[in-house]
Amino acid sequence: MRITINGFEVEGTPDEIAALIRAQGQAPTAEASPKSLLIESNDDDDERFASEKIAYRALRRRPLSVAQRSLFRSLLDAYPEWVSASDLQTATSYNPNQLGGLLGAIGRRLSQTEGHALGSSLIEWVWNADEGEYAYRLPPSVCAAVRRIDP
Repeated sequence: MRITINGFEVEGTPDEIAALIRAQGQAPTAEASPKSLLIESNDDDDERFASEKIAYRALRRRPLSVAQRSLFRSLLDAYPEWVSASDLQTATSYNPNQLGGLLGAIGRRLSQTEGHALGSSLIEWVWNADEGEYAYRLPPSVCAAVRRIDP
């Protein structure tokens, strides 16, 4: 299992991750158990992504920037296919560093939304070794929420 704790990506068994959290003085609760902290798993569940309800709440919590709307529109139009980082840079007119900041802002938007699961995400990503860049897509739950806001 792989999770993000305070901005650091950590990989280990659920017991190892729980021990790390306890060592940091952040004992897991029922809401923040190792199972709810999933970011990458071999299971076919969607616990690593925000539910439609939480995603919609995050997207509506405050106005989306023009670049955020462009990013979500590009991902929605391509759904369920992957979109390369370079294509998202073109869609947003952002350079690689700016795109990284934009994706970070989207992560912060979710993490500051009441009810989100620690470690969950609005966007799925994977390294494309053939292209030498990341590729992104919306998980089904977030896709439904994005359709509701019509970016």
